[in-house]
Amino acid sequence: MSLIDLHWTPTDRQLKQFGGICLIALPVLGWVATGRPRSVEAANIPLLASLAGVGLLFAMAGFLKPQILKWPFVITSLIAFPIGLVVSEVAQLLIFLLVFTPIALIFRLIGRDSLQRTIDRQASSYWQPKRQPRDLRSYYRQF
Repeated sequence: MSLIDLHWTPTDRQLKQFGGICLIALPVLGWVATGRPRSVEAANIPLLASLAGVGLLFAMAGFLKPQILKWPFVITSLIAFPIGLVVSEVAQLLIFLLVFTPIALIFRLIGRDSLQRTIDRQASSYWQPKRQPRDLRSYYRQF
């Protein structure tokens, strides 16, 4: 089993959901592709109407005979798969650079050393005694 699983044989439920999503997503993608016009006069009405029609056909096919949408679903999944991989890697990079790196730099500037990694040449040992629990039953009461 892989980390990310492509659905080569989608269920009828997934295909119905795909058809319903196409009903909304295709006209919205057409609107975004035409530059998000603010007025009806500036919009490319034939393109938007044809995409809405295709979305309606996909939605009807999804609810009447879902297996018709198997290959559009698989092809769309294959197109979206590498995009998802790249976007997730970029998101992880941004989180690391914008969250963890500034925190680490601040800790370094203020001299915080939570792991106590500083070398003490005078110490004979780095062993730190820990307090033992008073009662063995305390292991069962962790919180």
